[in-house]
Amino acid sequence: LHLHTMYSTLDGMGKIDEIFQRAKELGQEFLAITDHGSTSALWEAQKASEKYGIKAILGTEFYIEREIDGKNGHLIALAMNEVGLRNIFKLQEYAYIKNFYKKPRIDFKTLCKHKEGLIILSACLANDIPQFILDGQESVASNIADKYKREFGDNFYLEIQVNNIPEQMVVNKAIMNIGNKLDIKVVATNDVHYVYKEDAFAQEVLLALQTNKKWNDPKRYKFSTNDFWLKSEEEMLSELKHHVGEREAVKALSITKEIADKCNAKIEVKNRLPKFYKTANDNQRELLVDLVKEGLKREDRKHLVNDKKFMAEVQNEIDVIDRNGYSDYFLIVSDYVTSATRNKVIVGDGRGSGAGSKVAWLTGITEIP
Repeated sequence: LHLHTMYSTLDGMGKIDEIFQRAKELGQEFLAITDHGSTSALWEAQKASEKYGIKAILGTEFYIEREIDGKNGHLIALAMNEVGLRNIFKLQEYAYIKNFYKKPRIDFKTLCKHKEGLIILSACLANDIPQFILDGQESVASNIADKYKREFGDNFYLEIQVNNIPEQMVVNKAIMNIGNKLDIKVVATNDVHYVYKEDAFAQEVLLALQTNKKWNDPKRYKFSTNDFWLKSEEEMLSELKHHVGEREAVKALSITKEIADKCNAKIEVKNRLPKFYKTANDNQRELLVDLVKEGLKREDRKHLVNDKKFMAEVQNEIDVIDRNGYSDYFLIVSDYVTSATRNKVIVGDGRGSGAGSKVAWLTGITEIP
């Protein structure tokens, strides 16, 4: 439920296809995609989900303003439905455009404005709750957890992680206590940053590149352990039981299924092109045909009307364009290209994969020099 792909730039290094293929080999049924401050992987992950038969849970790891020091903390958000997914996108927009501070970050108040359809996990050691625990202020950490519970109810989960960072072991035990005290469910994650155990070295190289540090710099940022590969259920349980006990480990791992069952968001593929009208009763195919006829009236093209092969090809193109719902697209592009040309704005000789289209030429989208 906490996984970084290569879209966590110079931090995660797993390719989407590689991640889903490995998950399939491990017998996993679902994967959450939670890149740092990014939703760029979600569409590709959704396609991989269909290819490998593994449910993709669409989410992100937000940078969020921390209460303990004002720095950029971390917080996991997973979309339960289309409303939740739209809210993730709205929050990312806010983070990049209105609240960018070193990283694209949100704040608690804005998160609460767009909370519908979201599941929230308390993330890694960079979150406020672990930070206050490590600062010796477990009561403050508990108050923050309670604040999230009051806002998100049963859709807020405390997160423990399976790694051998000494601080993580301290945090895991304290989070179990807070969860029991406040009746907040605890879920186990692994903060995946690479696919295979042996990828740890390559990921360390990425971090050096990210922080612009030389390899021989003893102060360069790096993970203190090599625990962040995509683990099997058995590997997770084997390590976690040493942190919190076997019974609690099994329970925390089982909560992943509960969360996965709640998350059913998908990116809907919709044609969002506006309709091209001159009058309310216009038919787009007819408008396109009229535009083609206008193009054929030019003095240097009049002879083409009598070219049966040429006209048959034009007719075929119009049929294909209209059948696939692209009449509006050709009309819109023709409108702004011809307008640019009239106003002596330079346009290229061709546009995209349709540069050889006769319809594109006749409607003024392309020009033969």
